Amino acid sequence: MNTNTTIIGPEAFAGLVNLTHIKISNNLLTSIPTGVFKDLRNLVTISLGFNKLRCLDKGLFDGLKKTKELMLHGNQIQTIEDGTFDDLEDLTLLHLAKNNLSAVSAKWFSKLNKLLTLRLYENQLTTIPEDIFLNLPNLKEISLNGNKIAELSPNVFPHKDNLIKLQLDDNLLISLPEDLFNDFRKLKILTLKNNKLTNLPHVLFGKLPKLTDLSFSQNNLSSLPKGIVSPLEKLKKLDLSKNQFATLLSEYFEGAEKLTELNLLNNKIDSLDEDVFEKLQSLTTLKLAHNNLQTLPGDIFKPLTKLKKLYLNDNPWRCDCNLIDLHDWMKQNSDKILDSVLCRKMFYFLYFTSTTHRLNENKNNTDVLYIIKVIFLLKKQNMSKYLLNFMN
Repeated sequence: MNTNTTIIGPEAFAGLVNLTHIKISNNLLTSIPTGVFKDLRNLVTISLGFNKLRCLDKGLFDGLKKTKELMLHGNQIQTIEDGTFDDLEDLTLLHLAKNNLSAVSAKWFSKLNKLLTLRLYENQLTTIPEDIFLNLPNLKEISLNGNKIAELSPNVFPHKDNLIKLQLDDNLLISLPEDLFNDFRKLKILTLKNNKLTNLPHVLFGKLPKLTDLSFSQNNLSSLPKGIVSPLEKLKKLDLSKNQFATLLSEYFEGAEKLTELNLLNNKIDSLDEDVFEKLQSLTTLKLAHNNLQTLPGDIFKPLTKLKKLYLNDNPWRCDCNLIDLHDWMKQNSDKILDSVLCRKMFYFLYFTSTTHRLNENKNNTDVLYIIKVIFLLKKQNMSKYLLNFMN
């Protein structure tokens, strides 16, 4: 609660032995005196988020053996003395996000073996010590997103049995160690978007039987190792948007038979393997918009029998006779095409839409697929007849 509190006296909570919750958030606290919580043996939650705290001193939380949640996010914390959290032996949630930490020490967490959630996102961390999670065997959530981490040790995650959510977004990772994500038996969400990854190791994933969501969006990937996602038997959503892919090979998606959503927006894709979707028959959503596609075989999407949403807009389509088969498929599946698909050439354009329009001149007012045909130029070269035949 916001009370414009700027200071807490050393005896502020004296005698309040039955107090279980403290919330002094969104204030102007710059420091908290050591010993201020000494009488609060029954304290369960402490919320000191969004103040102006700069450091945490050893002894500040001594005696708080029943405290389960400690929220310190949104401050300006730069330093934490070793041993500060040692007495918090029952702690399950430690929220240190949105501070100014440039380094972390394994000694801070050495006694927190019941910790389930550790949030360190949006700090200034550049490295993560290899032993940082060594004494945290029960972690379910690790949030390291929004830092400046450039590399990870192969052994940085020693305890894999309970981890469900791992966030590594918005860092400066340029590569990942071989076999980094192996045997995380409960991991469901893994995000690595907005890093600097240019390639991935041939073996990155081991057995991850619960992983359903995977994001490599906003990196610099131009290819994937053959079968890289094959160990991910339950993978439903794969986000590869905003990378540097120019082509898609079927081998990228070997073993991804249960994939339902594939996001490839904003790449540089100008070609697809003719059988790239052969084994992705569970796909319901495919996003290929904002690429460099000019033409595709007419049967490229036929294996996708469960497809419901297809995004093809904002590609430089070359509407010549090579596109007739695809055009026919699009007319037959217009309900699946999301957003307009336009031809590139200036002398004509083709407007496909999944929306049905009512034509005023149609006496029966029937719903039809409305195709706008505009023909410019080249009449002298007898192109008008060709274009009309193509469009019809």
